Amino acid sequence: MNNNYRQTISRQARITDIDHMIELHDICFKPPFPQEIRWSVDDLEFIISHFPEGQIIAEVEGKIAGHIIASRVSEKHYLSHPPLLEYAGTNPPWCNFDEKGNTMWILEIAADPAFKGCGVARALIEGCKEAVTSEPKLVRFGGGARIPGYAKWKAGTGGTPETYCREVVEGQIFDPVLGPFLKFGTRFDGVVADYIMDPDSLNFGASVIWEKA
Repeated sequence: MNNNYRQTISRQARITDIDHMIELHDICFKPPFPQEIRWSVDDLEFIISHFPEGQIIAEVEGKIAGHIIASRVSEKHYLSHPPLLEYAGTNPPWCNFDEKGNTMWILEIAADPAFKGCGVARALIEGCKEAVTSEPKLVRFGGGARIPGYAKWKAGTGGTPETYCREVVEGQIFDPVLGPFLKFGTRFDGVVADYIMDPDSLNFGASVIWEKA
């Protein structure tokens, strides 16, 4: 999957990438991100083997600069808008994975800050679009964006997360996570309470999706 954005390409992840993916997770998700939510080698081996289309690596001049880890879920599961961990399923791991599901759900998007400005996030999102477009049974990809500007904004306005997200969508305010998702062509799909433990977002997530025509 060639992106050609500042010499950045995206491709499917391989089993041999797992160590790098775990290292990248550690770089991008330091405390206060809940450290109990960590990928094991077994976790990544399962999803790369069962849903290779949804596991995407971004490379800059041959160096791994970012990744997306995604599950495949049913329409019913997607429409329930559950918290993040329910998308993956944890008891047992990947219990909510559906090999016939029509939705690719991003569980993690990570971009190494050392490659800032190289178009890593854009390449990853374009890789998601290509994965959905090339798989006939997939109709969309989606993900839960943190809204890390919300806590500070609420302290000053008292407003709801729905109002905050609408103002981000309308360009009245900027959010450093939701804003780039929208810039890359996804659309805001609703607010999810208790999406992930995140004090900056007051535990809310913004569901964003991209659907093929």
